[in-house]
Amino acid sequence: MSEYAITVFQISEIFQRVWEVSSINAAIRIIPFGLVALITTFVVGAMAPYISPRWILVGGQLLILAGATLLAFSETRSTYWSHVFPAFILMPIGIASCFVFSNISMLRAPLSRPDIDLMETTSLIGAIFNANLQIGSSVGLAIVTAINTQAGHSDAIALTGYKAGWWFVVALAGFEALLAAIALRPKPEPEKEAGESTMVSVTSEKNTV
Repeated sequence: MSEYAITVFQISEIFQRVWEVSSINAAIRIIPFGLVALITTFVVGAMAPYISPRWILVGGQLLILAGATLLAFSETRSTYWSHVFPAFILMPIGIASCFVFSNISMLRAPLSRPDIDLMETTSLIGAIFNANLQIGSSVGLAIVTAINTQAGHSDAIALTGYKAGWWFVVALAGFEALLAAIALRPKPEPEKEAGESTMVSVTSEKNTV
């Protein structure tokens, strides 16, 4: 979820330092990002019981990838409605979807283990999840800041550095989409099914005899 912190940081810097708009103007331009994320959390939460987390996480990261690509080509104020605004629709949908489904998936995991204490386990999972969010955001911001400085040759108003930061987000989202597609494949349970079929056949044979 470091993409959220990176996006808000980068776009606010670009608005104020590169596009040279006021801080209030920059804040108004970012409002759609927050509104879309807020609406998405409610919608995705209602969809959770009906959709596999695997496809939501993959789709969410691909939306982030598409939005970051648009932002990489937003060079002037005239590109706000053609590039930035669509990115502010795509990226928060992807970020909020991944956040909600990651939370639900982690908290749902203990339900399949009746031998553990749900209260203690869910509390631990929530703490780990929030710690990962904070650490990931800090590390992501540090990496993007280093990329901005290196690519922009320490020039705070150089667009080249910020564009390099967006391409890092594209690569990160692509990697996370691939990771989710591979790691969240459903696990078959052939042994359990075989055991149940054996018990049924044995029972039927006894009944026949």
